[in-house]
Amino acid sequence: MMLLSGPASRELGERIANAAGIVNKPVEHRLFPDGESFIRILANVKNEHIIIVQTTAPLPDQKLMQLLVMSKTVKDYGAKQITAVVPYLSYSRQDKRFQEGEALTLDVVFGLLESTGVNNLIICDSHNPTSIKKIEENHTLKIHELSITPLLAEYYRSKGYENAFSLSPDKGAVRLAKAASEILNGGYGAFEKVRDIKTGLTTMEIKDLNVIGKKAIVFDDIISTGGTMAQAVAGLKNQGAKSVAVACTHALFMGGAEEKILRAGAESILASDCIETPYSKVTIADLVAKKILEIS
Repeated sequence: MMLLSGPASRELGERIANAAGIVNKPVEHRLFPDGESFIRILANVKNEHIIIVQTTAPLPDQKLMQLLVMSKTVKDYGAKQITAVVPYLSYSRQDKRFQEGEALTLDVVFGLLESTGVNNLIICDSHNPTSIKKIEENHTLKIHELSITPLLAEYYRSKGYENAFSLSPDKGAVRLAKAASEILNGGYGAFEKVRDIKTGLTTMEIKDLNVIGKKAIVFDDIISTGGTMAQAVAGLKNQGAKSVAVACTHALFMGGAEEKILRAGAESILASDCIETPYSKVTIADLVAKKILEIS
């Protein structure tokens, strides 16, 4: 078994390789002036089980293309099996058609990975696990989804947040708050988010919760622009929460999301290293390494 860390996940690839006790061979990469990627595999991959580590954000089109080029190249050179570790899988939020004529991009991405030789795909906290499983049925690709929320909750518990209330800003992701509450033991709940399918804008219905004088943490799979998270933080503060912290698996942080969340009253922001940011204080390396060794 051999790990190839892609250009988007150099540091994470090294952490995973160390945790799994396998060799890490970073690929050679550079960008041409027009933005195209040059990729070269610097290891003998023939008859090897190859683990490719490559997150796909930011710049999802570029990062996804790099992943596809890597997997096709190791397939061409005789890899026995290919496992792609894609902590943040771009285009996975478009997992169903809301309007006539919409592209089902998650299905497209699965097909592309499959066509370049990927046998196993390891992802973290997808936006809709049920849709992932449904679309997986149409492919030979095997999906392995890891839950990162317990790691985030463990981190906050070690920082004095035991018995904090766990909240999801969307009832569709209440599973995250429930998973966190099993570690923090402070109860859980969810607000309700409504998204306009044409504009993408969201509004939030703030449910009454028993959080007066309590610490609270908002857990979500993705923070993109920070609007939803900021509304959730403000909602908890308005209901009398003593303090509010924020945690997510995938920190996209577009357009000043961090500042927006902090202005709403969050006292801290926590993320995993699925995407490297200054807030990525929790690593997924041990969890991914364990799954890799199970697959092998």
